[in-house]
Amino acid sequence: AMTAGRCAGTRAMSILLIFASMVAQGSAEEESGTCHSGEDYSGPTNKILFENCLKGSPSTEWDVNGGGDPSIQGFSTDISYDIGQEAVFKIKTDSPQYRIDIYRLGYYQGHGARKVDTITPIVSLPQSQPECLFQPDSYLVDCGNWEISAVWKIPSNTTSGIFFARPVREDAEPDEYSETGKNWRTDNSQHRVDKLHARPGSNPYGHPEPNPPQHAYGATGHGRLRNPISEPRASHIWFVIRDDNRRSDLLFQTSDPTWQAYNGYGGLTTYGSFKFPFTHGPKVEKMDIEKPMPRSYKASYNRPLITRGYRAVNMPLHAEYPAVRFLEAAGYDVTYASGIDTSRAGKMLLNHKVFLSVGHDEYVSLEQRRNVEKARDAGVSLMFWSANEFYWSIRWENSIFDNTSYRTMVCYKESQSNVKIDPLPGSWTGTFRDARSINPRG
Repeated sequence: AMTAGRCAGTRAMSILLIFASMVAQGSAEEESGTCHSGEDYSGPTNKILFENCLKGSPSTEWDVNGGGDPSIQGFSTDISYDIGQEAVFKIKTDSPQYRIDIYRLGYYQGHGARKVDTITPIVSLPQSQPECLFQPDSYLVDCGNWEISAVWKIPSNTTSGIFFARPVREDAEPDEYSETGKNWRTDNSQHRVDKLHARPGSNPYGHPEPNPPQHAYGATGHGRLRNPISEPRASHIWFVIRDDNRRSDLLFQTSDPTWQAYNGYGGLTTYGSFKFPFTHGPKVEKMDIEKPMPRSYKASYNRPLITRGYRAVNMPLHAEYPAVRFLEAAGYDVTYASGIDTSRAGKMLLNHKVFLSVGHDEYVSLEQRRNVEKARDAGVSLMFWSANEFYWSIRWENSIFDNTSYRTMVCYKESQSNVKIDPLPGSWTGTFRDARSINPRG
C-alpha cells in the first residue's frame, strides 16, 4: 500500500511538473507575482497577476443558497462575450425592486470572486414574463421569449474570466421569509427536506417523509450561523468573458454543454426527472416529472441554470471554480472560453500553448472535438482536468424562439437505443465510441 501511494504521488508530481514546464512564463517580473496598482492595466502581458491583486468579495456576499431564490431567476442571451460587447440578461421575478451585481471568479486573497459592477433593470418593474416555449416531441423548454431585463456594457479593461450576474431582490420580505416565518428552508431551497439524506443507518431506498420546514436561521438561531448569506434572495446567471485579442499561455474551456444537460429548469433533464418537484421551472401539463422517463432530447441555453439545487457535481461551482482559484493564485497566464466557443470558433485554440478542458466535459459536438484534435496536431498541448470527457456526441440547433444559433443542445442518446432516433439524416447523437451500424459515422 505504501509503495502504491508513493507511485501515485510520483505520478501526480510528474503531471504538475509537466504542466508547469508547458506554461513557464517568460519574464522574471511576471513570475514574481508583483501587484500592479491603478485602474487601467498597463503592466506585463499576464493580466491575471494584476487582476488578483484587486480586492475580493467574501462568499457571504456573492454566493447563493442552493440553486438560488426561485422567485428571481434569469439567463444571459449568449454563453460568452468578448471584451467591449454588451451582456444581455432576461430575468423573471415579481419583484418591484432589484439590482444586478456582476462578479468575476478568481482567487482574490482567497475570497473566490470580485464584484466588478452593479447595474439596474432597464424596464419598469415588476416585469411580467411569458411562459416558456415548449416543444412536446423533444421536451425542449426555451425561455427565449422572455423580454430583456438588463444590459451590461463590458468595460474595455475587463480581464477574461468566468463571470456571473447576481440579481438581488431589494423589496420587502414576505411573511414566509421573515424572522418568524415558517416556510423558508435554512438553505433557501424550496425543496422539502429529505430526512433520509446522509443519515447513517437509514434505508436509502425507502420513501422519504419530509421533515418539518426549517427556520431560515437554522438551529443555532438568528445571527449565529458561521457564514450566512447576507442577501439570500438572489440567484446566479453564469457567462464567460473572452479576450479574443490575447494570446495567453492557457485557454480554459468551461463545460457549459454539460451544465445544460443536467439543468432541470422547466421539468426534465437529458436524463429524465428526479424524485422531487421542480419548483424553479414552469409547470408543463404534458410531462409527468415523477417518472424517470421520458428524457429531454434537447436542452436550451435560454433558461436559468439551476446549479446546486441538485446535481451540483456538473455545475460551475463544483470543478471550474476550484480550478480557477488554483490557476489564478499561482499566477498562470490564462484566458477563458466556453464549450460553445470551441465549436463555433475553433481557430482560437491556436492562439494558446495549452488547451484546458475543465469540469465534467461529457457533452461535446463533433465540430468541438475536431477543433481540439486540429489544435493538438498543430502543437497545442491538451490537458483534461476531468473524467468522462468527450463521451456524448451532441449537435447544435437554433433557438425555437428567434432562430439564434448555438442556443439549443441536441442529444438523443442514441446509444441507449437499438435503432436510430435522431431524426436529422446523417447525424449521430450517441456516444462517440459506439461502433454499431446505426451510427452513420461508425
